[in-house]
Formats: sequence, structure tokens, C-alpha cells
Amino acid sequence: TTLLEPASPSGMIQAASRFSKLSSIFPQIRGVIIDDFWANYHGKTITVKDIKDIKGALAGKKLKPDGSVDFESPSTTPNLEMLVVTYRSEMDLQDKNIIDMIDGVNFWLYNQEDSYHNFDQYFTTLKANYPNKEVITGVYIHNSDYGDMSNQSIS
Repeated sequence: TTLLEPASPSGMIQAASRFSKLSSIFPQIRGVIIDDFWANYHGKTITVKDIKDIKGALAGKKLKPDGSVDFESPSTTPNLEMLVVTYRSEMDLQDKNIIDMIDGVNFWLYNQEDSYHNFDQYFTTLKANYPNKEVITGVYIHNSDYGDMSNQSIS
């Protein structure tokens, strides 16, 4: 639990630092994905400064005793990536300040049963809105709001 100090309860900066340390032991860890990102960013729950701090901690920069990132310290895990979850309704919510800091997008169709037919169009829009960023997709097998997904939408 000392990896979670000094914050109590621990926050995203401490979690990013922990993933950095874990990736030194388990190199298959490539980075993190922040769920519900845009709702939190536009709701002012997460700020540009927070993203800088999370990126710094994820890159393996040391944390100061007060829990902030020491940006003067060397990066020990500079290759770890930070992706943000983006739903279809959020594809156009990007912010240049954030796009420059993220490494990619984890794209989800919340109601994929009604939307999967347009996936190629959505992917084209994502690639235009997030140039040179990795795009990975999430696919629901079961969505608690919609039930089991059809074979067609999963495919």
C-alpha cells in the first residue's frame, strides 16, 4: 500500500505511478485507458493540469511528498501510453490541449445494436478528429442497459 501514499484515498496520479512501477516488473503493460474521459473533462472533474500530472506519473517521473509530480526527474517508463475512452456521442468533443497529450482513443458504441452498421463512418471520423493517434475499439458482449448483443454487432 505504500505505492498509494501520500494521497488518501489514492488518486489517478498515484495510480499512474503504480502502473509505471508495475510495467517495470511486467513489461507487457503498455499503458492505461481512462474511462468516461470526456464526460469528466467537460464536467471539470479532470483538468488539463490533471492530465499532465497523470502523464508525468505514468512516464515514471517521481512523485513529491505532497503527491505532485516532479517534472524535473527523469522518466523511467516513457513509452507507456494513455488512451481515453470516447463514445460515439463524444467523437467531436476533442480539445487540442488534450489531444496533444493523449496517445489514443478507446472507442465504444454504447448501443452497438443500433449503431454498428455505421462503424466504418465512425472510424473515419475518429481518424480525422484524432490524427496520428491509436484507435482501439471496445465491443460489448453484454451491455447492462441493452442485454446480450447480437452476433452481427459483435462481429
